[in-house]
Amino acid sequence: MAGSLFLVTGALNVGSILGTNSSGESATKSLEEQATRIEAKLAKTPEDENMLLNLTRTRINVANTMITNGRGSRKANSQKK
Repeated sequence: MAGSLFLVTGALNVGSILGTNSSGESATKSLEEQATRIEAKLAKTPEDENMLLNLTRTRINVANTMITNGRGSRKANSQKK
């Protein structure tokens, strides 16, 4: 029975039940680290357009994960103060 329920509802995010965003926070951290590595490479080869494109995409992804986690909005930041 539990197996059929899993098939009907799909994967269940335990973090959403418990109110934790650990997977989202780790995704943000991972993307921020990736952006830092790309910036270091760009410092060595600033004319690399593909690397600049990758940095832009990575920074957009960081912002999207922060917004998804509630860390990227002014309202969320003002409530934490």
